[in-house]
Amino acid sequence: MKSITTVLLCFLILGCGSRDKLPIPATKAINALPDAMATLSNAGLWNENELSGAEFLENSDRSMIVANLTSVPCRMVFSYVKTSNHPYWMPSQIACEGDEND
Repeated sequence: MKSITTVLLCFLILGCGSRDKLPIPATKAINALPDAMATLSNAGLWNENELSGAEFLENSDRSMIVANLTSVPCRMVFSYVKTSNHPYWMPSQIACEGDEND
């Protein structure tokens, strides 16, 4: 009985230890999505002399960007528009400081 136990114990220890290791599955690196300023820059709309900062609107699914203008106390909204030709970012101005309708 001792010999069978010894053989089984040796088999378990040596058998499991000499087993080839399984390869680790390769995973793709997670590419972080560009921030709003990089998105506008990639679209050719970012001008450091005109815009001082930008951010995606919450709950817009990254389809709307609000950017601050440097020359005047106003903000611009850029909306992502898909057309049959090609998609683009459409700018529009929103209220500025000092407007009567604030």
